Amino acid sequence: MTRNFGLLAPALLAFGLMAYACTSGEVVEGPLTGTAGSSNTGAGAGPGSSGTTGQGAGPGSSGTTGSGARGGTTGAAAGPGAGGTTGTAGRGGTTGTAGTVGTAGTTGAGGTGTASCPPSFTVSTNGFVQMPISGGCWSGYPYTYADSYGTTVMPAPMAAWTTNMLKMTGNIVAVSGTNYSYAGIGFSIGQTTGGTPTLVSPTGNGLTFNVSNSTTGAGVVIRAQVTNGTTTWCKDMTTFPATIPYGGFTVNCYSPGGAAYAKEPIKGIEVNIAGGTAPGNINLTITSITEN
Repeated sequence: MTRNFGLLAPALLAFGLMAYACTSGEVVEGPLTGTAGSSNTGAGAGPGSSGTTGQGAGPGSSGTTGSGARGGTTGAAAGPGAGGTTGTAGRGGTTGTAGTVGTAGTTGAGGTGTASCPPSFTVSTNGFVQMPISGGCWSGYPYTYADSYGTTVMPAPMAAWTTNMLKMTGNIVAVSGTNYSYAGIGFSIGQTTGGTPTLVSPTGNGLTFNVSNSTTGAGVVIRAQVTNGTTTWCKDMTTFPATIPYGGFTVNCYSPGGAAYAKEPIKGIEVNIAGGTAPGNINLTITSITEN
């Protein structure tokens, strides 16, 4: 009981003080309510003392309404992203200049032919000869020739050629004193069907002659010849086919000691008949000539 009284005493003291204040007409303000944002309602004054109505305290000022929390600033809407710059289309590679058409290769001197060749020695109906060689072709028109002592040959000029073989006929006179009779048939080797004969230089090792001969006359000699139109190199043939290396042709083959042929440029190949001690009839055909 004593412990409870200790707690009661302070309460009674507070109550007494309150009663005193009320009887003496003091205004007791109510406690402030909360912080900004809550209204502070003042406590009304108690009744005035001595019959005088005490002026009630005005209502407490409303508490300042606390500003609401400022919303976060609305972020500016992100503008549309700038579109990526359109890449420049790849520039096409520059078109290369068309290659210049090369100039057709010039027919080389040195064994290169002047026309495309058949696979073997060929004579056309107008006499045009085509002779295949290594890497090319020799070609040209045929011709005949004879001395001025009375020998005759057919066909005579090239314009009269009407055969498809290199055949020569006629007659040959006998050698008399210092007059040496002869007749021959040959063809150009650096000539096209519409061109003039030109010089070419052989590149092979020699020539093989196939000849059919039934010429009559005592002491007649058959010779293979190559010529540039000024100088002629020759070699006697006794059997056929006759294979002659280029170095076997010599100048003035009928007089031993002439200079040997060293593949100088030439323009014709020939078969020559040298007259003997008696006249005779010519009958000679070149079957083929090939380069070795």
